[in-house]
Amino acid sequence: MTKEELAAVIEKAKKDRSTSLDLSSSSLTELPDSICQLTYLTRLNLRNNELTSLPKNIINLKKLARLDISHNSLANIPANIDLLINLKYLVVSWNEIQILPNNICKLLNLQRLDLSKNYIKILPQNMGDLISLKELDICCNQISNLPNSIVNLNKLVSLNMGDFEASDCPGIIFQMTSLTFLIMWGSQHYGNQFTQLSESISNLVNLRYLSICGHDFKKIPESIGNLSNLLYLYLGENALDTLPERICNLPNLKTLGIGINQLTNLPDNLVKMTTLTRLNISGNQIDHLPDSIVHLTNLIELNLESNSLTQLPTWIERLTKITKLKLEDNQIDELPDSIKYLTKLTELELDGNLFTDLSILKSLPVLKTVRLFNTKLPRRYWMKFSDWNPEWLLDEENAEIRKTLIEQVGYEKICDKLGAIEIDTWREYHLLKINADVDLEPIFLLKMTCPSTQHIHVLRVPPTMTSAEDAIVWINHGIHPDNFAIQT
Repeated sequence: MTKEELAAVIEKAKKDRSTSLDLSSSSLTELPDSICQLTYLTRLNLRNNELTSLPKNIINLKKLARLDISHNSLANIPANIDLLINLKYLVVSWNEIQILPNNICKLLNLQRLDLSKNYIKILPQNMGDLISLKELDICCNQISNLPNSIVNLNKLVSLNMGDFEASDCPGIIFQMTSLTFLIMWGSQHYGNQFTQLSESISNLVNLRYLSICGHDFKKIPESIGNLSNLLYLYLGENALDTLPERICNLPNLKTLGIGINQLTNLPDNLVKMTTLTRLNISGNQIDHLPDSIVHLTNLIELNLESNSLTQLPTWIERLTKITKLKLEDNQIDELPDSIKYLTKLTELELDGNLFTDLSILKSLPVLKTVRLFNTKLPRRYWMKFSDWNPEWLLDEENAEIRKTLIEQVGYEKICDKLGAIEIDTWREYHLLKINADVDLEPIFLLKMTCPSTQHIHVLRVPPTMTSAEDAIVWINHGIHPDNFAIQT
């Protein structure tokens, strides 16, 4: 937005006595003082620009209730920001702020404060004065301690302190009993990881959402089973080799994420977790699914990827509400017939396994997405791979699927079905070309007959080859067959 265009927008807003102004993503590098005359504004969105400062008279906008200055290059917040007495929502994330003005704690009507992704090292000691604050986001800064006054935030229900720069979780957190939403994920890359979780976590009895991923926890305290209101629990990317037995006592839990740990099994009393709708156990060392999972009949998403599974149990048919099943990167070679009873399944991810036959999938009425060979595989490919038709190359528009089809069918079968033309012959080598438009570039093949076994091999060569002799030299990495030593 040019200066002239901005001036026109501001003039119109002034004339209309606008209460809301959205200047987000407008490539603004500075704001004119005239914006401070829009005294009727209650909402101002300056997100995603290139601002390095705000006009000093921004405090004239006394009616502002929402101010978003995120995704800019601001180095500070106006020291007298407390004069915006009606401010309820202040978002300053993704800037270059290092120091917060103490006066920010005088915003007594402030309900949401987002300070994430800056360079802040210290929070003001009087943070507890923000008596109306409900949501606080301080993640991805350089904060290593919390002011004691933070326990006075009696209305605070949401706290995001991900990537907190400390080796131990601040004990003061466990006194904030009004919290319903708590994120405390760590970062191995930056060394911001807690090593243990206190039994005092059980004090947060109102928690409904808890994420403590990315730390170095080797165990979770049994007291976590006291969080009876918990709906969402994420414990991924830790070093857990067992789960606390009492985790299965959480009566209302809907989502459990325990992926990327060192688990080899799951608790037997998992059968109690009948309220679960989403279970993620990916990235562990589980080689078989415990029978206890069969009782989780409310599951709609099950993530089993990156384990050591060799098969799916036949009782998978009991999980009839599943809509999404992730099986990537295991060692499964066959889908059980019982999978046909998952009649609500819409997404199935199979990459990184040993499948050769997908015929059973055609019996699933609402299945739309099957991912295999790093691509989304259309329904006509849901059969034995050996029955795939080379002629599909003629009408397959997806280049990735064409590549997969060529790899699975093999050039010998393609030559036979699509009619390869012989370009040149040299000794037992035959240079062939397929004229059909089946790939991004013409397909040239070298057909070879092994003198000792008489087996026929067909390999693809670059379309620049003009002779069979040149083609075999290319296959041999530049070495002519005559130069190979005779082996006996």
